[in-house]
Amino acid sequence: MKKKQLITILAVLTILASTACGNNNGEYSDSGSSNASTQLSSGESAEVSDAASQEAEAFSYPLTDVTLTVNMDTDPYDMTEYPYIAEENFFWNVLKEKTGVTLNNFGPTPEAYVFDEDFLVMLLSGDLPDLLWANWVEYPGGPAAAIEEGYIIPLNDYAEYMPNLMAYLEANPELANQVTLDDGTIFCFPFVRDIGMQIETGAVIRQDWLDEQNLAVPATVEEWHDTLAALKQAYNLPAPLTFESRWFFLEYAMAPISSAYETTYPFYIADDKVHFGPLEENYKEFIAEMARWNAEGLIDPDMPTVDKSTVTSKMASGECAISINQLGKITSCLNSNEGTDYKLSPVPSAVSVVGEEPKMSHYRNSYNGSYSISVSTSCEDIEAACRFLDYAYGEEGSMLYNYGTEGISYELNGDSVKFLETVTDNADVTANSARNAYGHYFNWAMVSRDYSILLDEESRKIQSGWYANMEDYAYPTVNHTVQEQQILSDYWTNIDDYCREMILKFVIGSESMDNWDDFVATLQSTYHVEEVLKVKQDAYDRYISK
Repeated sequence: MKKKQLITILAVLTILASTACGNNNGEYSDSGSSNASTQLSSGESAEVSDAASQEAEAFSYPLTDVTLTVNMDTDPYDMTEYPYIAEENFFWNVLKEKTGVTLNNFGPTPEAYVFDEDFLVMLLSGDLPDLLWANWVEYPGGPAAAIEEGYIIPLNDYAEYMPNLMAYLEANPELANQVTLDDGTIFCFPFVRDIGMQIETGAVIRQDWLDEQNLAVPATVEEWHDTLAALKQAYNLPAPLTFESRWFFLEYAMAPISSAYETTYPFYIADDKVHFGPLEENYKEFIAEMARWNAEGLIDPDMPTVDKSTVTSKMASGECAISINQLGKITSCLNSNEGTDYKLSPVPSAVSVVGEEPKMSHYRNSYNGSYSISVSTSCEDIEAACRFLDYAYGEEGSMLYNYGTEGISYELNGDSVKFLETVTDNADVTANSARNAYGHYFNWAMVSRDYSILLDEESRKIQSGWYANMEDYAYPTVNHTVQEQQILSDYWTNIDDYCREMILKFVIGSESMDNWDDFVATLQSTYHVEEVLKVKQDAYDRYISK
């Protein structure tokens, strides 16, 4: 049965591709450095319960000569790219010394949101590593199917070997809801993003031009329009507003504008009800406005085809007044214009009335399944596997992962962390790259802390200007039943593909807005959108009732 299902999956690998988030593959965009210090967040550091404390006292790291396999694709101890760091201070070597566990690479790592063919072939072979690095939330049938089909183990029976994770989940019940099945089964050691990693895409505007034209940063959609029109005329701009077309569909990244209409793509929550943007009248109004802007020449004519590098280049060279882009790319614009009058300001998410608080923004859930690690059914030393992974959720492990080694890459002043010159003034690499050589603060089973600590003051100001209240609207990471997952697998890819095709056509004018209602009717009659919406609502109802 398992082989038959996987063979079917291999024939339809693209089923899950459309659920992928459109970021830079989860990698941090270099964004400058400073000697910034930060106060540790007590919410990120799990308070160990009495029972867990007693268990922790009975056990101490390191383990003795343990080797575990994991599908990493690369040798974690290869220092070819890190000649500037002493071998004994390299993160993976320190982690091995602290935990007593050596990792051996074994098999392919799937992309953050897609189960590619190589990974599925490995599952089909039955030859599995001890630790499986995969996004089981996106697996056909979800984590429950991965357990039922014999790939990963439920972890609840091994709680004594993972006191740090158990304490963290107890202290963070909303996160616990996302990393457990409806029956309470824990299926992975999660990668958890902090707020700086959740919101790192937004809109910026040429503040120097606003100053020259005696204009203010726009707040409403009407002000956005009028400001773009004024700057287009004043500076003869070929692309007043530039962004990648994918942002209409990924990570709520067009929320800087659509927030004024209290809608976004794809699914969002309002009054405990799940909404699908294109079915809502206010989303139609948003797209109609974008079509008007495009017809007036306010949107980059290359928008359907540009990538983030092109958007960055256009913003840096003065071809546009506003861009929607990732923070690291925006910082690149600033760096390339250093020493000039070039200045950027954040554009907060648009509101319908001046003075309102912005509602929606770009957003990634703190946990979405990516970069998490489960224990496979092939693992012969489950205690060692759990102990090793659990280390990341204790205070000592969390400090190592997020900051490196005290006295080498950072120092403490009370509860404040300050990176040393080995990170902030490294002559060989950016501060963020150096930080990730001494530590490993993203894309692993751990809790990310102080993701934005190394941002310079200007980048920090831009990022803080993007914050809204998207946590109230974002559809959370939920666990679907096998039947629900089958419905999503059958219908969602086609729905998303059709929406991407038609919405872009409406914006660029190749499809008249007069046909919008026909578009919605087709979603309902041909693409089973109501069935998908019901699945989303049912899963959400179970999530909030946990």
